[in-house]
Formats: sequence, C-alpha cells, structure tokens
Amino acid sequence: MIPGLEVIRSSLAGPTDIVSLKRRLRDYAVVGRQLFLQRIIIYSAAILLAGYYYDASTALAFYAMVWLGEAFDGHVFNRILRWRDRDWSKARHYVRMIYIGTFFSATVIAFFSISLAAQQGQTMHFWALFMLFSASIFACINNHQFLSVLVLRLSIYVLALLFIPIRDLVVAQPPLSSPLWLQFFTVLFVLSFIIECSRSFLVGYVKNLRYINALVAEHEKTKTAYNAKKEFPATVSHELRTPLTALMGFIET
Repeated sequence: MIPGLEVIRSSLAGPTDIVSLKRRLRDYAVVGRQLFLQRIIIYSAAILLAGYYYDASTALAFYAMVWLGEAFDGHVFNRILRWRDRDWSKARHYVRMIYIGTFFSATVIAFFSISLAAQQGQTMHFWALFMLFSASIFACINNHQFLSVLVLRLSIYVLALLFIPIRDLVVAQPPLSSPLWLQFFTVLFVLSFIIECSRSFLVGYVKNLRYINALVAEHEKTKTAYNAKKEFPATVSHELRTPLTALMGFIET
C-alpha cells in the first residue's frame, strides 16, 4: 500500500460540502496572491535571459501572455476572496475559472520552454527542461488544494518535458551512447521525483484540512453544549414557576 493512497483516493471526488470547497478556494486564492511577486520575478528573469541569448521577439510575446494569465488569475482570486455567501453555483463557477487559468498559464510555460529547445537544436536543453522542472515543483508546493487542478497543470508540464527529449531522439536518431539518450533517461527520473513530490504535498494538505474540519465540528458541538447549559437554569426556573404560581394562588384563595 502506497503511503497516503487512501487520502488521495478520497480527494479524487473533491469536497462534498460547500464549507470545505469554499475553504479550499480561499486557500488557493490566498496562496496565488501571496506568490504573485515571486512568480513575476521568476518569469521576468527567465524571459530576459531567453531574449538575450535567443530570440527577443519570441520572449516578449510569451512575456505578454504571462501577464495576461496573471491578470486573469488575479481577477479570479479577488472575486473568491470577496465571496461571502455559500452558493454552490458560484463555487462551481470559480472552480471552472481556476481550470481555465491553470490551463492557460501552464500552456504558456510549456510552449515557451519548447520554443527555447527548438531554437537550441538537437543538443542538451538544460535551460528549457529546468524551467519545466521548476514550474512542476512550484505547482506541487502551491497548487495542491485541488487534485484535479494539480493533475491538469502537471500533465501539461510532463508532456512538454517528454516532448523535448523525444523530439531530439526522433530527429537526430543518435546511438544509445549519445548524451541525448542520457537526457531522456534523466527526464524520466525527474518525472518520478515530481510525482512523489506532488503526492507528498497533497497528502499533507488533505490531512491538515481534515484536522481543521474536525476542530470546527468539535467547536460547534462545544457551542451547542454551552448554549444548552446556559438555557437549562432558565428552563428549570420557568417549569418550576408555573406550578408554584398556581399553588400560591390556591393557598391565597
């Protein structure tokens, strides 16, 4: 049995109540807003280097798409954090918007890395593969609130990671002793690390969420018991006052 497999299975169906879904949406939005500056610095540095050493016009085009994706995600994050009711239709709408933003941003990064590899030719693609690997680890650490969203993003990155070395092997058809084959085997090794990293962060987040939900449920039970305790003397006093009043009236009569 793989550690945490049951936790992952239970998270495949997603949250079953609006409170849990709203908490996950807010967690996703908070993390997304907090990491905005970090993402922009990373994208800017990567595209600046790519534009200097390769094609500047291609780098600028991808940089514009990066900002477009960030603007869309920022709009979605702000709407989620301003959301106050518990409307299921709104929750599903925000989830769909997260899917759209995830697909767009991941596709931009994947195609940018593939374009870098294409400009380099059939050689070792350290920079392009490193960008995809870094983006995958970044997603594992920060996009684990929804398993399906994480799978979507990682699937796009993994396809790009595999496409770059496989394309070189198909075009160049090198012997097994070539570094291009070593690059391909290294990518396979890196993919196993990415999968394990995503599993670890996902299991940790889901367990923490269950713990929070259990605390909230226990808090509600405690509030109910406390309110019942406060109401008990008033109830007893009322129940005793009624027959005593009748008895006092009878005695006076």
